[in-house]
Amino acid sequence: MSNSINGGGGRRLEGTLIVAGMVTVQALVAVYTVFIAGLLAVGVEPLFLVAASGFVNSLFLFPLAAIFEKKKWPSKLGVNLMAGLITCIAVSGVAWCMQTKGPVFVSVFQPMQTICAAILSAVFLRQPISLASFAGIGLMFAGLYIVLWAKNKEAINNLAIRKETIRPDNEKPLLC
Repeated sequence: MSNSINGGGGRRLEGTLIVAGMVTVQALVAVYTVFIAGLLAVGVEPLFLVAASGFVNSLFLFPLAAIFEKKKWPSKLGVNLMAGLITCIAVSGVAWCMQTKGPVFVSVFQPMQTICAAILSAVFLRQPISLASFAGIGLMFAGLYIVLWAKNKEAINNLAIRKETIRPDNEKPLLC
């Protein structure tokens, strides 16, 4: 009887560790997004930033991959290289978007990763998408559009304030 109690506690601990890891990763992505925005504001070239971040990521992840995935490497080398290429393209797109629109705009689209993962897992892995998943997708899109609507409204208000402060030439006094 004690084995079933310990087994359930082990699964609970494993689930807790997985959730804590996912929350930590999301927090690190948020910090990384703000850090990259600061570097882009200073004037670092986006392509250099992509190459440098890819190199640093490989330095951190190579030892972990060598330890945990050493049996799978020879057969999965092509897949790993393709995944690296796709990651570089995605990070380049994020850096470009961050440079043109800012970090708030980029971080708003983080829910899209979850939605794409759910859809791709349903298509390729044949995992069912439950009604709760659809409700979560709807809530994510609602939040996304609320933030984009507010950002657009803020931009329109800022434009209106700038137009009010600029007087046309016919209203300027002739003698200053």
